[in-house]
Order: sequence, then C-alpha cells, then structure tokens
Amino acid sequence: MRRTRIFTIVLFVIAAAAFAVSQVMQMMTDKSGPAISMDTDSITVSAEASEKDLLQGVTAQDNTDGDVSQNLMIENMSNLMEGDTRTMTIVAFDSDGNVSKAQRSVTYNDYHAPQFTLDGPLQYALGADDVLDNIGATDQLDAISLFFASEIFAFSSRIGSSLSSIFWRFKISFSTAP
Repeated sequence: MRRTRIFTIVLFVIAAAAFAVSQVMQMMTDKSGPAISMDTDSITVSAEASEKDLLQGVTAQDNTDGDVSQNLMIENMSNLMEGDTRTMTIVAFDSDGNVSKAQRSVTYNDYHAPQFTLDGPLQYALGADDVLDNIGATDQLDAISLFFASEIFAFSSRIGSSLSSIFWRFKISFSTAP
C-alpha cells in the first residue's frame, strides 16, 4: 500500500513537471506572423508585369527570423473591378509556419478586354466537329476557354470582368452542303 502511494506521488510530480515545461515551451514559441510593409498600397503596372514587378516595394520582417521578404508570395488576385483595377493578396510566412496577409490595389495601364479572332465564316456542314477551328480568343491576364453548344459559341475568362465569367454568343449557320 505504501509503495502504491509513493508511486502515485512520484507520478503526479513527474506529470506536473512535464506540464510546467510544456507551458514554458509554449510561451517561448513564436506565434506571430511577419509584418508586411509596402511603400505604397496601390501600384500601376503593365498587364505583362511579373510577380517580381507586382511585389516591388513589399518587404516582410519577423520578430524571430528577421527579414523574410524572400518568402513573400501572391496568394490571390481578385477579378477586375472598375478602371482595370484588382486587389492582390500577399502572404508572408516565417520558419514557425506563422502567416500574415496584406492587400494591394493593382491597376493595369495597358489592359484591354478579351479579343476574338475569326479565320473564316461561321458556316459549317451539319454534324461538323471542327466548329472551333475558325474562332479564337485571347486575354492578357487569363487563359480563355472556348465552348460550343446548341449553335452558340461562348467563352469564359475568370478575371476579364467583375463577373466570375463572361459569355459572348454568336449565331452560327449550318448547311447540308459540305
């Protein structure tokens, strides 16, 4: 009985010491993300700007790791808003995995709406499967997907508008002659 009591007391003391050590370690752990600084909250760039251009003048400083600007990344670019402007979300992280975010307004000085090209008339034989061969679309900032269904062409560009996608429709004529 005496051994059980001594064992229980020793076990309690060990558990209390382990708990105290874990609390001290947790208090010493870095829990704050890096501070992101920008020389300006908005920039004007070309639609061809690189990530390096978009992050120009942005730095990140961590209270433990020091300068972590090399860890800056663009997390997200919003859809275009009025005036060819969008919001860019920037993230920075430190060696403990803490993350901070900041936003910057990006305005494009040379953006133009998606462009269509036609290499021939939109006339096809019934049952033709090459209906996308004569039409193309390009966008400076995003890949474009072309669709064809029920005699209507459409395209989708994720950022070409404040809408999540845009659909333009074209009338196509079909003939029985090849």
